Amino acid sequence: MQWHHITMDETKENTRSPRPLRTPSIQALDQYASLIRSFTFKGSLSREILPFLVNSLQSNQVGPLVSLSFIKATIPQGVLSYWDFVHRLVALSSSTLQEFCIRESVNQSLLRELFVSRLRQNDMIRRNQWGSLRHLTLSLYCIVDLETWIVMLEVFQQLESLELGCLRMDITVTRQLEPIYNIDRKQSEATTALGQQHQHQKLTQEQARFPHLKWLKLTQIDGISSKTCLNHLVAQSPSLRGLCWTISKGRGFSTREFYDFLKAGTWPRLEALEIYGHPIQIPDHLLAAIINVESTRAGEQVSFRKLCVPRSTFGSMAMAALLSPTRGHTKTLQELDLSKCYQVSSKMAQDILASCPRLEVFSASHIDTRDAARDEA
Repeated sequence: MQWHHITMDETKENTRSPRPLRTPSIQALDQYASLIRSFTFKGSLSREILPFLVNSLQSNQVGPLVSLSFIKATIPQGVLSYWDFVHRLVALSSSTLQEFCIRESVNQSLLRELFVSRLRQNDMIRRNQWGSLRHLTLSLYCIVDLETWIVMLEVFQQLESLELGCLRMDITVTRQLEPIYNIDRKQSEATTALGQQHQHQKLTQEQARFPHLKWLKLTQIDGISSKTCLNHLVAQSPSLRGLCWTISKGRGFSTREFYDFLKAGTWPRLEALEIYGHPIQIPDHLLAAIINVESTRAGEQVSFRKLCVPRSTFGSMAMAALLSPTRGHTKTLQELDLSKCYQVSSKMAQDILASCPRLEVFSASHIDTRDAARDEA
């Protein structure tokens, strides 16, 4: 069946665009109400749209909605509050939503109200509320307490993609999560060197917290260490295909633990790895180890389709691992970002271009025209 996605975009960028998106009128929305399945709200919303949407959802004229996005939207004063509007739409459509995105600046109490007060109910109501959800984006610029965090993890276990950004775990989360892995650290003290027998065990689908998660993006998750984040989120996703991780300024990346999980075959389908930082503190030999890792499990070998490690120390050893004929990256690689990797010479860039026939997107600090001319010759 044909259905409609409605974008309510009243941002300055849109209104000043040569071809701005036109916000549909109430009459047009009312005419096609039964076909509307998706809404995106951006910028300042009109006074008329809010009561129309709430009333239409309550009377089943609109929907059922499958996608709902709030991206730095505002509403006029004197109507209902913006967060009342968000809560009402979520409450009316959460049982059918497959995708939910919210990018806003909120305080801790509003986040608790959105997740904890709405979801702290019996299991049957919780399953009915969020049972269809597959894609979740939360970029909220706020503090997350332990109860909110636990409820979020519990409810969104069926996700296929998850993006978390600009969240800070408060001290209750830190105290609860960090000690969980103290035993693991003590058990693995004798096996910290790369290449030695590791202790990490691959989780089964039944054991994993996120058994269906394929795409995970983490941006500036503060208040917990990258090791805890790796154990608590990333390693709990055995079906992971893509990982995009922006490390907060001043925090390191748990390279050795990440390598151990790769070697254990934790993510046999991983094909896209993006690590961003200020800069990324990963030595060249450890990047090479990650790229060249051989799983201890037969038949489970990672070959990257996308590799983005800008501002890193990617150098000759990582380069040799990437172009190794035994690893197969050259046959699968389509996107490579080595921008501001100053150990990558012009000649190395040319070798990458010559060795990766499927490469579509490539970023490097510089390519000397003489090397390019020599390659063409």
